[in-house]
Amino acid sequence: MYFLVKLDWIPKHSGGRDTLPSSTYFCTTKVKFENSLMTCSIRLEIKQDDTNTAYLHFLFEKFSSVVALNDSLTLFEGTHQIGYATILSIISEINNFANFQR
Repeated sequence: MYFLVKLDWIPKHSGGRDTLPSSTYFCTTKVKFENSLMTCSIRLEIKQDDTNTAYLHFLFEKFSSVVALNDSLTLFEGTHQIGYATILSIISEINNFANFQR
């Protein structure tokens, strides 16, 4: 399952990344799962002409079931907070990332 997300990156002067990712990017987020706050790995497929739009995919599918439309997920590199991803739509599968990248 994939999620179309709007990305809001924390600016460098506020402790964010030096450069914004521009293609496939791996990071983590935290979600409430079975009454615990769990850290989970995600993959972002970032649109080439818009670094604020991406497809988000949980590397472990079980976490896909605990998020919903309009949820905002905090993005991390290790323990360092780098931005937010707001879920705009839910997509069962993506056949071709190349079309998204254009």
